[in-house]
Amino acid sequence: MSAFQARISAFLTRHRATVVLGFVLAFAMVGTAGATAGAMLHLGVSNTASTMTTLSSSVNGTVLQLSNSNTTGGTAARGLGITVPAGRAPIRVNSTAGKATNLDADKLDGVDSTELLRTTGTAADADRLDGRDSGEFLLTTETAADANTLDGIDSTEFLRASDAPKGPLVRQGGNYTKPTSIGGCTVAATWTECAPVSFDVPAGETWTVAIQSDGSFFKFNASTRVRVCTSVRRDTEPVGQDKCANQPTGITLNNELLGVSTNGVRDITGGAAGTRWIVSTLVNPDIALDWFNGFENNVVHTLVTAHR
Repeated sequence: MSAFQARISAFLTRHRATVVLGFVLAFAMVGTAGATAGAMLHLGVSNTASTMTTLSSSVNGTVLQLSNSNTTGGTAARGLGITVPAGRAPIRVNSTAGKATNLDADKLDGVDSTELLRTTGTAADADRLDGRDSGEFLLTTETAADANTLDGIDSTEFLRASDAPKGPLVRQGGNYTKPTSIGGCTVAATWTECAPVSFDVPAGETWTVAIQSDGSFFKFNASTRVRVCTSVRRDTEPVGQDKCANQPTGITLNNELLGVSTNGVRDITGGAAGTRWIVSTLVNPDIALDWFNGFENNVVHTLVTAHR
């Protein structure tokens, strides 16, 4: 044994406990590297830290690259493993960050991918829509059956699309004043046509006429009844009560001047060749009425509004 080796052997003999403790501490530090803040990060072992570790860089590229070149480990060969308590977010990303390319997540908002429909996929047929069976809906290729009414209104009350839009036509008869002699519009016990209005209804058309009849009548020193109605007739038909468009109304005169008003509605047609119609106020007094200058008596007015 050389002199150097003899000195080393003597040193170990005298300081055996100190040397053993040093080896123990060295191995302990290798197994739990980084336990103290500011310690180095050791590879291949578990590192712990009591404060946050930050890696900052201004490099124009990836700051931290993790690569695993193992091709035989199957799904166990990963690049990064993160473990956090239940319900905690594994990572935090700033709100202005861009999209992570090729990121493949297992769930979206807690929903597995098998529960989502792809943009190229087709939804399976549903048994109901809002609780209704498919038999209650009309297909786009089908035609709805005719309804009896629309909002409670019968179809005859609507204008067809093929009909030309037409506004109301107004025809107004002039006042009729009885001459000074007995007769004219107030012949006794006779339905007489007063203030007539005539117009032509074109072929194939149907008009609805609304008639307003007003009159004032007078009989001096006697009592009589006067009946009044609205009348609608073809120009080829005779005047008569059967042409009244409403139930006749009446008044009783007893040496006085009285007024009367009545109205009626009637549908009229133009037929195959067009028809001329006469609308008027029919008056029928029991006895002939009187005329006195200066009084608005025995004056009849007919107003006709025809809707095409």
